Amino acid sequence: MSLSGVRILHIVDSLDRGGLEHVVCDLSVEQLRRGCDVSVYCLHTPGSLAAGLAASGVRVVCGRKRSGADLRVMLQLRRLMQGSGPALFHAHSMMPNYYACAARLLGGLSITVVNTRHDMGSTRPGDRREKLYRLSIPLTRLAVMVSQGVRDHFVGA
Repeated sequence: MSLSGVRILHIVDSLDRGGLEHVVCDLSVEQLRRGCDVSVYCLHTPGSLAAGLAASGVRVVCGRKRSGADLRVMLQLRRLMQGSGPALFHAHSMMPNYYACAARLLGGLSITVVNTRHDMGSTRPGDRREKLYRLSIPLTRLAVMVSQGVRDHFVGA
């Protein structure tokens, strides 16, 4: 299957050092090597891995999300993915997923949203971020949990 020309926007909280962030960097560089148009969008701050990723040819955009729901970030995500050709939002964990889904809905975009859940999320009952994530799942084409423990936590919560 040729990936040439596919537009992929990875959405993360930031590119600070960590397992999730290294996976996103490695995946983005490989997708770029295979001919994809790849960008990484950091909701908050770029983080320590952003400069190295940008140096490898992957565009890194930072939203500098404000506290609470930030419509500006949703509109920026929408603008980044407008255009022609197949497009994919790859959201990594909770907040990036519900922002990807909201941007898709706001823009009326025919973009596929996939999610990789890298962590257990909150253990607090009624956590707002967890509720928003669960509300976004029906708008997500595919959700992958990185371990059986993460899956069990999500299904059992």
